[in-house]
Amino acid sequence: MDRFSFEAKCKDGTLSITIVTAVDPLKSSEHLLEYFPGLEAPKRSRVLVAKELYPRMYKYFEDVGNPVKRLVGSWAWDNYADAKAVFDELIAEGKSPVEAAKVAVLQARSFVKYHKPMGFDTVLSAEHKAEYKLFYFEIVKGGQ
Repeated sequence: MDRFSFEAKCKDGTLSITIVTAVDPLKSSEHLLEYFPGLEAPKRSRVLVAKELYPRMYKYFEDVGNPVKRLVGSWAWDNYADAKAVFDELIAEGKSPVEAAKVAVLQARSFVKYHKPMGFDTVLSAEHKAEYKLFYFEIVKGGQ
C-alpha cells in the first residue's frame, strides 16, 4: 500500500523477507527513494508497522509448524547503510572483506531490532556486493 511492502516467506525454516515501512528523504538511501519520487518529508506506512509485523510473522510461522531457523537474504537501503558503515571501518582496520561482512550484517537496524532478540547470532556466510549496494547473508541461531 502506498509503495510500502511486507513480504515474508519461510520454507522449511528458512526465512526470506522484504519490508519497507518508512522513508526519509534526508536519511534513506537514494535507491529506496527512487520508489518515492518527489518525497519532501519523512513518510511512514499507515498500515504496515515493523514493530508489529516482525513478532506476528515469527509467531505465525511458529503456529503453523514452520518456525524460523535461518535468515537468508540481503540487506538493502537503510539496512545496507548501517552494515556498510561498520564494514568500511573494519576494512580500514585491516579485516578481510569476508570477515568484515560477517560482522557488518549483524549491525543492520532490522537485524538488531527484530532478529537478534529472537536468538539469531551466528553468521554462516556474508558477502558485500558494492556494485549492487547489497550485503548477502545467511544467519542462524547459535548452535544450529
